[in-house]
Amino acid sequence: MLLFKTSSRKEKSAKGRIPALDFSKSLIIEDEDIDFQTKIDNNEFKEIQDNRQLIEEKFKKYLHYFITSIQTKQNLERPIIKFSTLHYFTAELSRI
Repeated sequence: MLLFKTSSRKEKSAKGRIPALDFSKSLIIEDEDIDFQTKIDNNEFKEIQDNRQLIEEKFKKYLHYFITSIQTKQNLERPIIKFSTLHYFTAELSRI
């Protein structure tokens, strides 16, 4: 998970929660899956751009941890594994 420290959405949250990238909610998409424009907070977009390398490194570590956990059948009860959306992409992940 990577927190957005400069996001304006923090002030909009009733509980003052800081927006973040949650790797356990990742999806595998292909070019043909992308049809619609989306909106993103300008500060969050800049923070993603400024931290792209760090995000990629952290995501690769998470992906490796997820795949290893599935293959070894360990850590399956940890929420970051148990509730991960990557379970829907086991066929795609098996090709990595």
